[in-house]
Amino acid sequence: MYSYKLFSHENIPLITHIKNVGDRCYKIIKNKSVNFSYEKEKLMYVSKVMGYTHDLGKGTKYFQKYLHQMITYKKSDVNEKLRSHGLLSALYTYHMLKGFDEELALMAFTIVKRHHGNLENMDVEYTIDSVKAKNVKKQIKKQLNELEKEEIKYILEKLGLEYIDEKVLLNGIEDIVYEAFEQLNEIQENNDLDKYIIYKFLYSCLIFSDKEDAIFHKSNGIKYDIPCNVVDKYKTIKFKGKNSELGDIRNEISKDVEDGIKESNNRIMSITAPTGTGKTLMAISAALKLKEKLKKDMKIIYCLPFTSVIDQNYEVYSEIIEKVMGKDKVTNDRILKHHHLSDIKYVSEAQNYNDNKAKFLIENWNSQIVVTTFMQFFNTVFSDKNSQLVKYNNISNSIVLLDEVQSIPFKYWLIINKLFKVMAETLNIYFIFITATQPLIFKEDEITELISQPKKYFDKFKRTKLHINLDKIMYSDFLVEMEKMILEKKDKDILLILNTVKLAQSTYKFIKDMDLENTDEYFLSTGIIPKERRNRIRQIKIGNIQLDKFTYTSILKLKTKVKANLKDKITKLNKNKRRKLVVSTQLIEAGVDIDMDIVVRDMATIDSINQSSGRCNRENRGEYLGDVYLYNLTNEKGTEYNSFIYDNYLITKTKEVLEDKDVIYEEEYLNMNKQYFEKVKKDMTEDDSKKLIKFINELKFKDVANNFKLIDVQNKISVFIETDDYAKAIWNKYKEIMNEKDVLLRKERFNTIKKDFYDNVVNIFKTKVKESEEMGIAYVSYEALNGSYDRETGYKMEENDVIL
Repeated sequence: MYSYKLFSHENIPLITHIKNVGDRCYKIIKNKSVNFSYEKEKLMYVSKVMGYTHDLGKGTKYFQKYLHQMITYKKSDVNEKLRSHGLLSALYTYHMLKGFDEELALMAFTIVKRHHGNLENMDVEYTIDSVKAKNVKKQIKKQLNELEKEEIKYILEKLGLEYIDEKVLLNGIEDIVYEAFEQLNEIQENNDLDKYIIYKFLYSCLIFSDKEDAIFHKSNGIKYDIPCNVVDKYKTIKFKGKNSELGDIRNEISKDVEDGIKESNNRIMSITAPTGTGKTLMAISAALKLKEKLKKDMKIIYCLPFTSVIDQNYEVYSEIIEKVMGKDKVTNDRILKHHHLSDIKYVSEAQNYNDNKAKFLIENWNSQIVVTTFMQFFNTVFSDKNSQLVKYNNISNSIVLLDEVQSIPFKYWLIINKLFKVMAETLNIYFIFITATQPLIFKEDEITELISQPKKYFDKFKRTKLHINLDKIMYSDFLVEMEKMILEKKDKDILLILNTVKLAQSTYKFIKDMDLENTDEYFLSTGIIPKERRNRIRQIKIGNIQLDKFTYTSILKLKTKVKANLKDKITKLNKNKRRKLVVSTQLIEAGVDIDMDIVVRDMATIDSINQSSGRCNRENRGEYLGDVYLYNLTNEKGTEYNSFIYDNYLITKTKEVLEDKDVIYEEEYLNMNKQYFEKVKKDMTEDDSKKLIKFINELKFKDVANNFKLIDVQNKISVFIETDDYAKAIWNKYKEIMNEKDVLLRKERFNTIKKDFYDNVVNIFKTKVKESEEMGIAYVSYEALNGSYDRETGYKMEENDVIL
């Protein structure tokens, strides 16, 4: 029996690891319904060879010494280049596949070479000058001289691969340079997005399998067991005996969507429905019904533009599973949320994880239903980063729900149109775009609307009317009008949405100074720490609670102390309901589920105006009970405040749609939205998208990533606000963790406090931050709180600040 001496990781023989990785790569592709320009069997073989060869470079004495020193002493004196294994392993990969398929061999060479790094532009990757080639050859020769050849031969024999002579490997460096140069010319003339997708898919298969085996030493499959009618069952349980006009409309729309799913053969679909029509339940039900129709195990990836909404939607979906399948079935292999503040905790029926294993399972979306952000999804689609592309293979065989798609910048419409159509076919993805204001990303013959007649439902809603005044109004005059409205509408809950924090803060102070009776004032902006924002939103929402029979029955099931407190609060609210005045920035549009009588909105784009209207008479308490007032605020110089926030092109198109109109009723919103997006599409520049398409065709992975920014990068800095003893304890813990010398351990320890830490963090423009940075973040101590932070209005801004 052969005694293996080479190891890939601590106590893991090299042959065990590379065989597991190769077999896992092969299995991933075998189980996927992918449809590339290459035969599936060909890709399966190439991926297996990549897995079998990706760590052969660890067979040198240099690496084995490095591994031993790191395990024993946590440090090593072995030369970094000589202990590296990517390039030597890649040479083996290339020669194993050269005779099989030259193009795929070169692709595999680059993937293996980069499997511990990020993807590079191919013009950089494939351009090697003579000096560099000479240095590479010198390095490889040294590594080959210290290669444990006997064991490598034995390993390759066991894996069914031929041993490559060291002379062939060395001479092959020039061959690769020549072949790369030839292929680079072909790539530069390429007009096929397929190559970009297959490159990232194969890369993801390898790095995913490599990391999974290194962490778990086994694969982590998902058993798909969520019933396709789970939402129907949930609604029967949840709303039994509760009938309302709004509920009937919601059920009618859901039935319409279900019928649309049955009839559609398109991979790109849309759901266009008014705000407040239960899209959260409708979307997941549609995806499950589509999965049932396809008769395939498909991951459901539900994407939202805002982190703040993810938690509430995740809770809804968790409740669905709990009510129908049982509380013990609410596990992360069934429902998972993932954003940058997610807890590093993964619970399955078999085992619980709260370490690197949990991190891997969460970040790679190991679940039947994933609730995540646009940022996470689009970063995966357009990124060049190893850490983000590791889950790229997991978006294949999936149903992707993109909610509130109107938030996608119009400059990216063309690239999303082109790329998603190819991804849908090659990776077996079904896209469903969900919104009340459907942007014209796809032509009518490219996308299937699942609601047969959206206008029918928009016509049924007569909740709000939009009062339009595009004339410029000085802020001081606006305040006079607001004072009059607030005093006249004494029984109305009013929401004011301003375009800048400073403007919102000033407006809130003005209202507070009115010293109103029987009124609760609330202020919301991103300048307030997240945990306090959530608390205020809960307080605003609780004022809407009416103690009906259904609510009362639910309260009776609660624990005695909680039940008594909640009943007491609700009873008091119902006996003496206080009026609510809320002042906010655009933050309130981010899916915050509140219901107001009047909404006042500073000038914005049509889609934002629509979202603002969705906070008014949301529960359809009566016909046209909701009034939405649009003002065009200016400063003393006559500059419109919207110009600090919105693209002038979009504001111009909004004004074109709204000009010569005094009032628009809700049933007319659909047509208003359509006119707006038609105008935007007609005259918009597609230069940004065309540049991205060019980079994708040329396989310039880094340039693609650098030029796709879903949210414009702003020069902001994070500020930790210490408002109480718990925040002080978290800050002290953070300082302790940051002094940890081991980078990986430091990151792991920070993950344990990450959510609590960022609950106390606001992001402010660097030029406006008064505090100095401490360990990568600015810090406001409890003792210095009054100088920098107001508990009601948040971080104290300068007079000319316009932060959202």
